[in-house]
Amino acid sequence: MPLYPRTFLATVAFALLAAAPVLQAQSPAASATPAPSAAPAASPTPDSLSKLTSDLLEDEEKRGKIEGELNAEPPVAAVSAKAAALNKEIGEQLAADSKTLGGTPSLKVIENLEASWQDRSEPHRPGRPLR
Repeated sequence: MPLYPRTFLATVAFALLAAAPVLQAQSPAASATPAPSAAPAASPTPDSLSKLTSDLLEDEEKRGKIEGELNAEPPVAAVSAKAAALNKEIGEQLAADSKTLGGTPSLKVIENLEASWQDRSEPHRPGRPLR
């Protein structure tokens, strides 16, 4: 699990806990008399913020464990590795084709580029090797 989401969550939780007493002590000067139909807003207590923070961190830890278990499974790792390789291959081919198309290619060259991308987009059929 990346470190920054956990650090961010901890920072937000700390800020909420630190600001709760200040926010409760302040009274809005602009609204001296509340509207008769407005219900009083319930402000969070430090205990509820603490509980919310601990629940949030606990859920984030559970998510990290589940993600780690999924990434450890051989099929997921294999698919992830294949996807990364395909992403790199497509990026390289796209860069090469962009360079070719940046000049003044012949119609035959453009047709060959189109055919190569169409071959790449066809779904796998039995008897046809995976790339």
